[in-house]
Amino acid sequence: MRLPSPRMARPAQSLVPDGLEHPKYKSRRSYIGIYIICWKYALGQLAERGHYKSLSPNLSIHSLMSSHVAHLLRVRVLQELELLADCLQTRPQGSDGTTLIRRLTRAEWKSIKSTGVIPYGNAVAVVVVPPLNRDPTTKMRPQASVDAAAIRQDISTDDHTSPRPLPPLSTLHPVTEPSDHDDLPNYLPSSKVPLYNGLSLFPSRSQRAVLHARLTRLVSIERRARYREHGRPENSATPQSTEPKDKRVGGDQKASHAFLLVSDEKTALRADMAATAIALWRVRMWEGAGWEEFGGGRSGWEFRSP
Repeated sequence: MRLPSPRMARPAQSLVPDGLEHPKYKSRRSYIGIYIICWKYALGQLAERGHYKSLSPNLSIHSLMSSHVAHLLRVRVLQELELLADCLQTRPQGSDGTTLIRRLTRAEWKSIKSTGVIPYGNAVAVVVVPPLNRDPTTKMRPQASVDAAAIRQDISTDDHTSPRPLPPLSTLHPVTEPSDHDDLPNYLPSSKVPLYNGLSLFPSRSQRAVLHARLTRLVSIERRARYREHGRPENSATPQSTEPKDKRVGGDQKASHAFLLVSDEKTALRADMAATAIALWRVRMWEGAGWEEFGGGRSGWEFRSP
């Protein structure tokens, strides 16, 4: 981005993130730039070493660049969810047996927490997002917003009022129980599903309110599509019917705050959940998850000489 500069002086330029949002919302504007790996530490190293100045001697990086990228990566997640909802509304057919998103029951969520296994072969993510608490003074829930200024205010307020550390942004869980052969050499890692904690994934309350609203909207769209095709199911204990407004279920069959996102060859005919999963994974990478294991072999990839 070119900045205003005095006459007869070389034009000053600033390095800004571009192409992180979905093209429907904001098209790429820059044609000259550099690529870095999706890790905020890498951006810090780029700023510290100054390699970016090879593009232009008057190029600079603003101090909030890392926060700016983090904001845009989270905005991309919300954009993908909105596009997914629009797609499902225009293509509701085939929802039976190809549900892209649903709430896990309390029993299913308890099982995941106790066993550490997410036993769904087509799962691409589990996102835990409870509804936001009401303000003790105003008795109102935070307003949903993706405005950067409101988000910075949210995070700044939380830093001063919340003494408890945030949970890990994500953890990886296997889809099957460990077998008796896990001690044998394995050149390929076993399949794992990321579980995202909404509190760390979206630290801003207003932005997290948008996340919760869009996930809930998707669940409602899927539920209405099933009812439109087959009517209200007789067996109220099925996972697909355990939605918050369904009063016919109780106990461990009630819906939890965990959303299961799935993608396979059947769901791809209706909508693309993979794009949302990729957007979530980018946030995970940016915040540093997995990079500490790079090259150490602990992530499942390890070079072994024959």
